[in-house]
Amino acid sequence: MVEYLCGMGLGLIFKGKGSTGGSDLLVNLIKSFSHQFNTSNILITIDIIIISINLLAFREIEIGLYSTIAILVSGKMIDIIFEGINFSKTLYIISDKTDEIAEKIMEEIAVRSYGFVWKGTLSKCEKNSYNVCLQKKKCNINQKYFVRN
Repeated sequence: MVEYLCGMGLGLIFKGKGSTGGSDLLVNLIKSFSHQFNTSNILITIDIIIISINLLAFREIEIGLYSTIAILVSGKMIDIIFEGINFSKTLYIISDKTDEIAEKIMEEIAVRSYGFVWKGTLSKCEKNSYNVCLQKKKCNINQKYFVRN
């Protein structure tokens, strides 16, 4: 029960761009350089490394296992606070090269995209766009990769 409350509290702190002064400082530092990893996954990895070092030093396996379970549960709660239970992301891609982008999306992510034609209210020019909806398993793609390439 305590793990759930801890995870909810950490999720709210992270959502508000805050820090508790522990290993989440390192998480915020890593997130400032690389946005492709989830906050909870980075925190879980760092905490499991710390627990592993503790296990090697003190040889208390039972405490290490309980700590690992608590970290995994609180990490899941952080995910729920950040993203919700079931979520998906929608990407709106507006470009002059929509056909090339649609082919790249099909190759790299293997999802369908739906095309639209938009007309600007001021410029009166038409632009093509694609709408891509990603499920949770595919949301960890590096979206900046597609923007640059």
